[in-house]
Amino acid sequence: MGVIPNAISDDGRVVVGEGYNPRSGYVAFWYQTGQRVREIKPPMWVTLRATGVSADGLTIVGYGVNTSVEHQIPIFWHRREGFMEINDNPDRDMRALGISGDGRVVVGILDGPGGFGAARPFRWSATEGLLELETLDGRQSGARAVSYNGKVIVGNDWVGEGELKVFRAYRWLSDGKAELLGSLGGETSEGAGVSADGSVIVGSSQTSDGSYHAYRWTRYGSPRMQQLDLGTQFINSFGTAVSNQGHIVGSGLERGVTSAFLWTPLDGLKSLNERFRSALPRGITLHSAEDISADGRWITGRALHPRRGIIGYILDTGRQK
Repeated sequence: MGVIPNAISDDGRVVVGEGYNPRSGYVAFWYQTGQRVREIKPPMWVTLRATGVSADGLTIVGYGVNTSVEHQIPIFWHRREGFMEINDNPDRDMRALGISGDGRVVVGILDGPGGFGAARPFRWSATEGLLELETLDGRQSGARAVSYNGKVIVGNDWVGEGELKVFRAYRWLSDGKAELLGSLGGETSEGAGVSADGSVIVGSSQTSDGSYHAYRWTRYGSPRMQQLDLGTQFINSFGTAVSNQGHIVGSGLERGVTSAFLWTPLDGLKSLNERFRSALPRGITLHSAEDISADGRWITGRALHPRRGIIGYILDTGRQK
């Protein structure tokens, strides 16, 4: 089964994502170091995707189509306790895109009353149930990542008026406050990842020339939003995740080739293909970095194999230093 990773546990031992099995179609999977890839497939579900995993690797979220209702339904699966239903209205599409490190809070996108074009961000926990988050416009918004304790959520909101509406990176706080994160000088920005303590947010933003670039946003930074690929060969880039040490991963276009990158406060932004060239099998190109472990040692994402096409990878950066 070919697999594409989307998220990794804190210790780097568990990876989850999506794949294709010729016998069962599109499936969600989980993989633990030293074991085989395993499918996540509850009865009557098709086209599954695992999007997030808790810090301990035990709780996995995602979404798929349930053939009994023919809607996208979120997955909440504990490897020891089984599946839990988190959608109290199966007539609305709902996609779980992220989970807090403690495994208690799920965030994502909920179909609004007007169809998927009225998508709303949501927060769910077993104790508080489903909560639709405040938005500026009430449509085309979504939550994509959440801090370890579930108190800081990041994603996008739809802002502006008429045909001038654009996506902007957004953060929601547990006290009900919400804040637009701004941009790097262009019209749009996206929030993709957040640090465990909620202090650092990463994603991509347009600059004044219309190109997209990875950013690092901090509440007390000056400027608060910092472009990460300045002075590099990347002509555009997208940040996806950040470790506890502030190491950021993502992907972008470098010299005409899509390449995964790692940014650190000490070394700046560098292509993983250049930085770890000696560690990569011959012919392999790391196309994307989707997630990074809490300690910054393990990175997972998508690679291009000369014969097999797109494959998943786990890179141990600690072993290569």
